[in-house]
Amino acid sequence: MKKHKIKKAYISEQNNSKKTNRKCSKLVVIGAGSIFFTRALVIGMCKDAHFKGGTLSLVDINTEMLDVMYRLCCRIVKETSADLTVEAFTDRKSSLKNADFIVISFSNKGVDLRETETKIPAKYGVKQSSGDSIGPGGLFRSIRTVPTLLEIARDIEKICPNAWVFNYTNPTTIMGAALNRYTNLKNLALCDGVILPDTINTLLDRIGIKEKFRQDVIVKIGGINHFSWMTEFRLGKKNLMPELLRSLKENPEKYANKAVEQILEIYGWYSLIGGHMVEFLPYFQGRGYKPEESYVSYIFEIDERRKWMKSFNEEIRRQADGIESVEKLISTTKPDLVIYIADSIIDNAGDTHFVNFPNHGNITNLPDNVVIELPAKIYKNHFKGEIFGEMPSVLRSWILRIIDVQELTLEAAMTGSRRVLRQALIADPLICSFEEAEHIIDDLIQTEREDLPEIWRNGGKK
Repeated sequence: MKKHKIKKAYISEQNNSKKTNRKCSKLVVIGAGSIFFTRALVIGMCKDAHFKGGTLSLVDINTEMLDVMYRLCCRIVKETSADLTVEAFTDRKSSLKNADFIVISFSNKGVDLRETETKIPAKYGVKQSSGDSIGPGGLFRSIRTVPTLLEIARDIEKICPNAWVFNYTNPTTIMGAALNRYTNLKNLALCDGVILPDTINTLLDRIGIKEKFRQDVIVKIGGINHFSWMTEFRLGKKNLMPELLRSLKENPEKYANKAVEQILEIYGWYSLIGGHMVEFLPYFQGRGYKPEESYVSYIFEIDERRKWMKSFNEEIRRQADGIESVEKLISTTKPDLVIYIADSIIDNAGDTHFVNFPNHGNITNLPDNVVIELPAKIYKNHFKGEIFGEMPSVLRSWILRIIDVQELTLEAAMTGSRRVLRQALIADPLICSFEEAEHIIDDLIQTEREDLPEIWRNGGKK
């Protein structure tokens, strides 16, 4: 068994001293070196009675970050006096035995390849504010990532086929489609961009709706990941969208505020995650008559991200080394969404969360089986998505085009077809010409050759 250099798992005194016949939950994190999710997961487990006596299994191929996260998790367990075992592996197969919940959150050279996949398209006039969902960035991230995701899924099917799998790896929609079409696993694709009811309560706070009236607020939200919308926002019969628009104009959101305001004012729909939305539509690329008059999507701020990640990594290391207190971290960090979903599964509670799953009549005028993002009630062995009904016509046309791009992207990732790869990129809303698409594909393949699956290193199947 290939195990991380740490010889023994950390076992809390409570876990080590007690024996019980109760089923104790085991959660595995594949990509545990992630600075986004692991701390919130371990803190959530330590505070949650459902995980008492349970196990957190950390998996990463980056041994340095795995060691840091292992030591930090052990410290948090000790500081909270939690009854929780922490273990660490570089070989995921060793971690999967008896797993109940598996979080997938890996990213191959995340920030480095994201830089490549935003800066190269920018040379050809294609600006991406994120580059991880659609556009050239989403396309190349998919062909790099889908094969690895399915390798992981095949191991899960063999070792712990009854476990719930939660995917955080981007592009969320495409990864969710791959898991649902090519595996038999119980799975949900997740994103921490919209958390219920927090996201809606933030909007109600913004427009001053008091707590006693909130039970009468009607909200309709849905779409696809990073392109989800609130299409109804009412207090009884009163439309709250105009108040939201006034609030945004008076106190703009920091990220993509002008684009959010423009669409809300013209169509009456509010983007739930504005900064991502701008790269799903062609209107914000600055290619019009007077580009300066419209919101122009900036290129992903890679230098800012590197600076932020460096600072975050240094903080995590200080905490892992015992140099910095974790008391404030533990008291202020909310449990990750996965913890709340796991609670609902364990209790068969039917709690509502905003998740990604295949459409089966939930959005009636979108194709079945495409992965959509909607509130869903989560039970022990299944989930039940809300019925959204019809998506407004123009919004439906935007989403359908994106669905076409993502369907072609998944096909390219599965087949290695250069022809399908070209079709996917040419269909993308940000692309203006066949020549532009060809140049971007050639440049990205050449630059990323060593990081692409073998079939793509010479350009893919002809």
